[in-house]
Amino acid sequence: AYVGYTTLPFLMGVLSQSGVLSLADAGTLGSLELAAMAITALVLAPKVTRVSPKKLAFTGAAIAISAHLLSGLVDGFEMLMPLRILAGLGEGALIATAGPLLARSSTPEKLSAKATLASGLVWALVLSVFPLAVKEGSQFMAFAAMAMIVAACLPLLLIMPSTPHASHKIAQTTFAINAPSLLLLGSGFIFAMAEAGV
Repeated sequence: AYVGYTTLPFLMGVLSQSGVLSLADAGTLGSLELAAMAITALVLAPKVTRVSPKKLAFTGAAIAISAHLLSGLVDGFEMLMPLRILAGLGEGALIATAGPLLARSSTPEKLSAKATLASGLVWALVLSVFPLAVKEGSQFMAFAAMAMIVAACLPLLLIMPSTPHASHKIAQTTFAINAPSLLLLGSGFIFAMAEAGV
């Protein structure tokens, strides 16, 4: 799910250097993707226990992978804009399901540790694969690398429990959007954009 903003600086370089987009347009696309990711995660998070989190996660991954691949086949800001927003929607769904999937485990702390290790492996994959795609200077190669990294993480979803452990009780909670939560979300969003150089 974090492939979007971790690879954003590389992606903007590819799009601008290849002449597909100006640097400003590439930055706008990145901002739209991050916004779609954050909003989708915020909207889905309180509702994710009403559906199958694992199915939602796979659906989000499929949407993100499809959007990445299609983005490599089209040119121009107008064509890329809906696809990058679609990628953000898929990535947001993955973020929203991460917590509930971990909570359904009989040993969530152990599964959380494995997830942390897996995230490190994803970073290693990003740092090793994406620069090679960028070196090619190909828009398709860059987006295909993003799709490949997301696809490589799908096996991790298979080890996640589909149903809550018998010892777990799902608490009925309410979800409120208040000023502190919006401030926290906005701060994280701004930090992610600043980190990506948008």
